[in-house]
Amino acid sequence: AVDIYAMQNIPEPLEPDELIGRHVVKMAAGHSHAACITKTGELFVWGMSQYYEPVRVNELLHTKIVDVQCGEDFTLAVDENGAMYSFGFASAGMTGGNTGVLGQGSKITRLNQAAL
Repeated sequence: AVDIYAMQNIPEPLEPDELIGRHVVKMAAGHSHAACITKTGELFVWGMSQYYEPVRVNELLHTKIVDVQCGEDFTLAVDENGAMYSFGFASAGMTGGNTGVLGQGSKITRLNQAAL
């Protein structure tokens, strides 16, 4: 849930330790979480009352992420080869019943997961 009382009228720069020295090239925002991609293809996520500062998604360090989108309770990421990954809360039904990185199967499986 979003705490509307914590919002401010004037945006302030986000200065988390994890992103110091990294160049952010893309950001996305969902209902109550956000994500960003660095120039080197690292993916960071934060929000959902779990991470108050960006946390790197280490499960995707094996590939360069080039695009990211956030849904209500899930995140979709695409790597430089076009492979799609989805992850989020299992209660949202968007991740096939498990929380964590998906898209490890065939290309068809990845596309079907993303189309839900």
